[in-house]
Amino acid sequence: MSSFIRSLVDQKMTELAQDGTLERLPGYGKPLDLSRDPYEAMMDRMHKAAKVKPKAVTLKDQIAESTARLRDLTDDTARRAEMRVLADLQTRLAIEMEQLGRYR
Repeated sequence: MSSFIRSLVDQKMTELAQDGTLERLPGYGKPLDLSRDPYEAMMDRMHKAAKVKPKAVTLKDQIAESTARLRDLTDDTARRAEMRVLADLQTRLAIEMEQLGRYR
């Protein structure tokens, strides 16, 4: 970072500290959680702010629902159909997880 930009940032931070703006931020005075992966923490905050679930979480929920339905089915045709649905969901989850790994 150039010294000019650093100087501007320092000046703004000083102003915010003096007028009490920083003290009104959520989590002020609490230690940062540095145990988590910063990328995952950022993605969690973005999903929470947008009020959406990550695609992988949605797929895992659908897999759990499909597995529960499969447990209750007794008809062979219905079981085979649900097994195809479950296999499709598991494949989509595997693809999603592979894509997430590539972009990290």
